[in-house]
Amino acid sequence: MLTTPSLARSVLTGLGVDAVVVIAFAAAGRSNHAEGLSILGIADTAWPFLIGLALAGWLGVVRGSLSVRTWWQQAIGLALPTVAVGMILRLLTGDGAALAFVAVATLTLTAGFALSHLAASYLRPTA
Repeated sequence: MLTTPSLARSVLTGLGVDAVVVIAFAAAGRSNHAEGLSILGIADTAWPFLIGLALAGWLGVVRGSLSVRTWWQQAIGLALPTVAVGMILRLLTGDGAALAFVAVATLTLTAGFALSHLAASYLRPTA
């Protein structure tokens, strides 16, 4: 069984990897729309989703659900609030949230989180 410090380290590492997924999503989207790949441009696209991820991760830690769910439940449990908060923040700051963008963001982030959590499930100690 994982001790509390190792569990916290595991959750923080997982959220760090998930943050990389969000940044890759932002970079890919900017690249596909010929918006340029500057650090500030990627940060401008990624920040609402990073805040959503932080909130989703915090809620998962508080509820204790991130450590007991399967990899695909973790992915969905992080992706849905990440996208919801990200889109709300985009709308509040004057950026768009077209239905197609919401769908692409949801599918892409869910798939990215699923891959990272599936990989982590194979790397996590079992005893």
